[in-house]
Amino acid sequence: MLEERRKHYRLQIDLPVLYKASDRQANTINKAKSCDISDSGICFYTDTLHKKGTNLQVTLLNIFDSPKTSTVKWHSQEKDKIYKIGVHFSQNIS
Repeated sequence: MLEERRKHYRLQIDLPVLYKASDRQANTINKAKSCDISDSGICFYTDTLHKKGTNLQVTLLNIFDSPKTSTVKWHSQEKDKIYKIGVHFSQNIS
């Protein structure tokens, strides 16, 4: 049996995600769809690849009062031009 490495429970949820990347134009807002979320991060699907270490400002409408600063921890390609991105929030959301 695999050992769980994560400290926080993850909720499998499908929500719209809006985010801005620090390595792109500051005014570009990207759209994505969440896969799961925890107190310390979120996993989402997007059509834009973001490298590990990229800083993002993540917004979940009706969930957060303001964008959450986060860092890309990993990414994988799911399909042609669809990426799964895992980010860690700078501060826990709870």
